[in-house]
Amino acid sequence: MSISQNENDYFIFFSIKVDNKEQKFVTEAKNIKEVLKISKLTTMPNSAKELLGVVEQRGEIMAVFDLASIIANQKTEISDNYVIIVFDNRYKKFGFLVNYAEDIVEAKTTKIYQNNIDVIKNLCIDAFVEKNNELSFLLNFGKVIKKIII
Repeated sequence: MSISQNENDYFIFFSIKVDNKEQKFVTEAKNIKEVLKISKLTTMPNSAKELLGVVEQRGEIMAVFDLASIIANQKTEISDNYVIIVFDNRYKKFGFLVNYAEDIVEAKTTKIYQNNIDVIKNLCIDAFVEKNNELSFLLNFGKVIKKIII
């Protein structure tokens, strides 16, 4: 079943490794502040396994989380090629490590299918997005943040 999309919405596509395979995800671009090259992370002793560390970004300290650890309970081996997606919920910025970030595309160029699978809903997946005959998981970063804060 296809769900509606706003003509002015944009998506950003990215991937993480799950079971040693790249899995494609997508999220609404409206809350993504920027995509950064991975910089020096300062690790935090005795922190949660999802927290990779903190980085200084334009005079602010930002926590960087392992998205694969949060979603799939799998630790990411950090590579210099990986990037940080910066999510901004107007109150605070959060960084999430991903393998790579792709295109930003207009939502109207994709097809969205509602997620009716309960197990996947628990993984913060709201829907599936089809682009060029390939499905990606529509990740709700708001739900991801709730998982790490609670």
